[in-house]
Amino acid sequence: MNSNSQIEEIKDISNHKKHSNRLNKDEMIPLNEMVKKSREEIEQDEESDQTEEVDQDTVVVEPLDHLDDDLPAIDPIVIDAKPREESKYEEDKESGSNPRRSRKRKKLNDFINGEEFDSSEEEVELRGNRKLNRQFQGVMLAEKYKDESQIDGWIMSEKLDGVRCIWNGKTMKTRNNNAFYPPDWFKKDFPDEILDGELWMERGKFQETVSIVRKSYAHDGWKDIKFVVFDGPELGGSFKTRLRKLAKIFKGNKSEYIEFHKQEVCEDKEHLDAEMKRVVDLGGEGMMIRDPNSFYEYRRSDKILKVKQSYDAEAVVLKKIKGTGRCYNMMGALFVRNNEGIEFKIGSGFTDQDRRNPPKIGSIVTYKYYEKTKSGKPRFPIYLRPHPGM
Repeated sequence: MNSNSQIEEIKDISNHKKHSNRLNKDEMIPLNEMVKKSREEIEQDEESDQTEEVDQDTVVVEPLDHLDDDLPAIDPIVIDAKPREESKYEEDKESGSNPRRSRKRKKLNDFINGEEFDSSEEEVELRGNRKLNRQFQGVMLAEKYKDESQIDGWIMSEKLDGVRCIWNGKTMKTRNNNAFYPPDWFKKDFPDEILDGELWMERGKFQETVSIVRKSYAHDGWKDIKFVVFDGPELGGSFKTRLRKLAKIFKGNKSEYIEFHKQEVCEDKEHLDAEMKRVVDLGGEGMMIRDPNSFYEYRRSDKILKVKQSYDAEAVVLKKIKGTGRCYNMMGALFVRNNEGIEFKIGSGFTDQDRRNPPKIGSIVTYKYYEKTKSGKPRFPIYLRPHPGM
């Protein structure tokens, strides 16, 4: 091929590329037609797409997607976008609902409490193990709540000051597998499923509850007791799924002596503090808060936390009590008297160093407690430190 032929071929290729990168006049899309749309047409389109009016103080937020697939689908929600300081979880007097309560939170609340069952859930599948003589595995126990605990979106309920109980479909057992002896009429209409809950009278009645349920024979005192259920250890699934199943079980409950403990989704620490204050003001013990995606564990777990209001007080040391077992040759407890003249023992809260070098008799120590018994003694007092300046 001569040089002239090569030049002509290159020109042909160049012209072909130029042509391939162009559009015919008929094929071109006029730019002015793309922007020609009138303001009125745009506004009409926006109005047709808009599903609800949103004012300047609100924003639209897509629902979170961190929850399990077993939750119903949730539409985008509108929440108040005003500064946090302006909303303090005060209950609305007319509706009784939290003004900051989002549709997302309400949907999960309805789910775990069985407020809305769809047609596909007419027969909730229960995977409960109903072998009544299976080996006892214990119960799930809570760790203590700490201020740095991440509890947003967890599920909370009032901590009942009752006696822990497991119903295995036939008999009632303590957390240590000892038997309770309720009358037959008390448990007559209980479900067949294995249930975890609390034997409870009312707030501030712990000692009365213990005196009734500890007797090794059936008696009429049980008429004042309720079995309040908060979990189904072998129903299967996450905590929120087990709550859903429990809500279905209790939908047809015929017994006045058993009930489902209602739960609520916790928005954040501020919400928890508000509920804690409400419960304590009513004479309650505190709150329980739990990971909605956690499985039942037959041990102490950080997936369930107990929140209790504690009080500090001082007492004078009257006597040192010798330790046993691991604390052999060390101080086991202090016998003290508080400023109300009540005498009692403090046996927990000490480090090994504290036990080797305990506070002197006559010195003052600071302790904490969560509530008092009917006789005025602190329940479960815990040593904190020597009193400052002593």
